[in-house]
Amino acid sequence: MTSEPTRRSSLTRFAWLSIAAAILTIALKATAYL
Repeated sequence: MTSEPTRRSSLTRFAWLSIAAAILTIALKATAYL
């Protein structure tokens, strides 16, 4: 099980990416409503 740390790091990176995308979408919607 040597691939566990790499999988976890890539998973965390994907999580941060999705969070950033959600924040970006919310920001775009907010600016569109203004």
